[in-house]
Amino acid sequence: MPASKLLTGFGCLIVAVALYGQTVWLTVAGNPGDVSADLLEVDPSSRVQILSESLLNIRVSTNKLLTSFDGIPYRSYRATIRVNCVEKTARFAATTFYMMPFWEGTPHRALLFSASEIRPVTFQFFEPNPVLRIVKSACINAGN
Repeated sequence: MPASKLLTGFGCLIVAVALYGQTVWLTVAGNPGDVSADLLEVDPSSRVQILSESLLNIRVSTNKLLTSFDGIPYRSYRATIRVNCVEKTARFAATTFYMMPFWEGTPHRALLFSASEIRPVTFQFFEPNPVLRIVKSACINAGN
C-alpha cells in the first residue's frame, strides 16, 4: 500500500478518535475559559508517528468569526495535522468547523485533505506563532 494512502487512512482514524473519545487537551496558546481570547490546544495522546511524519489532533477557538483558506466561516475548529519531521512543516489532514466558540453546537462543515492537497498550518492570529513549537514537539523521537 502506498505511504500516502496509509497516511490518509491513519488520519481518518485519528479524526474519528478525536471526535468520539475523551481527551485531555494541552493549552498551547490562550486561556481555556476566556471566550474573548483565541485558544489553541493540542491532544498529545493523539500523536501517531508514521515514517517521517507525525499525525496530531489540535483544536482552535477564536474570539471572532473568521474564514478558512477554503472560504468556510468558523469560530472554532478541530483538526488533525500532518507534521513532516524532515521538512519541519505542518499541514492540515482533516478539519471540522463550528460556528460557535469552544466547539459548541453541531459542526457545519468537515474537510478531509488528500496527501497531495497542501493546506499549511499557520496560526497567524497567535503571537508568538506556535507552529514551530508544535512541529518540534510532534517530532520528538522521530529520529529527525
